[in-house]
Amino acid sequence: MGLVGDERARFGDLVTWLADHVVGPGLAPSPTSVHEPGIGSVSFEDAASRAVGVGGARDKRAGRIVGTARVRVAMRLSGLLARPPDDRFLAEAIFAGRVQRSGGVWSAAVASDERLSDLVLALFAADVLTHREDYDARLCVCEICGEIALRDGADARTRCAQHPAH
Repeated sequence: MGLVGDERARFGDLVTWLADHVVGPGLAPSPTSVHEPGIGSVSFEDAASRAVGVGGARDKRAGRIVGTARVRVAMRLSGLLARPPDDRFLAEAIFAGRVQRSGGVWSAAVASDERLSDLVLALFAADVLTHREDYDARLCVCEICGEIALRDGADARTRCAQHPAH
């Protein structure tokens, strides 16, 4: 899904990611802000953005929100690697109405005021529910950096290329 998942993420990266993966495909209207509990929120409205400060402070908070969301998403997806799999986030997404099934295909159905991690988890939930076999066979979640990828023939499904198992 392409968004840098650490505190180096910039506000513009977040806006672009949301436009490409949420607003563009019609999953939710353009959000006015994003948030994660314990971190706070970043507003996309000009007046609020100027009050926080253009650049540094806004980028730092956006990076913290993205980093926190990435950790939560990686933790939830790593449950799919456990034996037996812990896929409770799928049931949570279904019962919360964050995913819907139509014609045998699942799609995300999120509100623009969801916490960022719930929004991303809904996107993953829809894809996992539609392509469960791929995730069962190819999902890799690095236990060090949290990178999430689908890879064929991965030796260690809990490590990325930058953090190989010894």
